[in-house]
Amino acid sequence: MKNPQPRLRKQGYTLLELLITVAIITILATLSLPALYPPEQKEAEQVFVQMGALVSAARAAAIDRHISVVICPTDNMESCSNDWNTGVLVFIDNNQNRQLDQSESIIERSVWGGAPSASSNSLRGTLHWRVFGNRQSIYISPLGEISDQNGNLTWCPPSGSSVTPHQMVLNSSGRIRLAVDQNGDGLREDSQGRPISC
Repeated sequence: MKNPQPRLRKQGYTLLELLITVAIITILATLSLPALYPPEQKEAEQVFVQMGALVSAARAAAIDRHISVVICPTDNMESCSNDWNTGVLVFIDNNQNRQLDQSESIIERSVWGGAPSASSNSLRGTLHWRVFGNRQSIYISPLGEISDQNGNLTWCPPSGSSVTPHQMVLNSSGRIRLAVDQNGDGLREDSQGRPISC
C-alpha cells in the first residue's frame, strides 16, 4: 500500500480574506477624507447649493403667484442689508421697491451653512454679490426673470487658506452656472476667462 502524498497547501488568500481587507481599507479611507478635504471647500460648495435652492424657490414663487420676489442679504432676518455674509431673505415685493415693507410677506429666511441663527453665522470665507448697477438684491419678475442682467456671487476664502475663490453666475433668465477651471491652472475663471479674484 502506497503512502498518500502529503497535500501541499497553496499560497495565497481566500476571497473572504480579500473582501475583509478591502472593507477595512475603505473604512479607513472614509474616516481620513475630512482631514484631506479642507472645510473651506465644503463651505463654498454648501453656500452655492443653498443659494441655488433659494433662487429656485424664489423663481417658483414669482411664477406660481405671478408676483415680484426679491432675494436680499440680511444681518437680522427682518430687513435687507448690504452684507451677504450672514444670511438671506426671500420676500414678496408688491410695490417693487426692493425693500421689505410691513405689508409684504417673507417667503424664506436662511442663514448660511445651517447656522441656527444670524448671530451664530459660521462662514469662514466672505461673500460678495456683483451685478450691473451694484444693486445688493436680486429682483425676480412675475415671469421668473432676473432684472439686473447677469450677476455673480463670489465666495472668497479666508486669508491663509489653500482653497481658491469660487463663483456662481446668475443670468437674466434665472439660470445658474458655477465657475470652473477651464485651463487647468488650478484657478476658476470668470465669464471673460480671467481668474476669479477677491
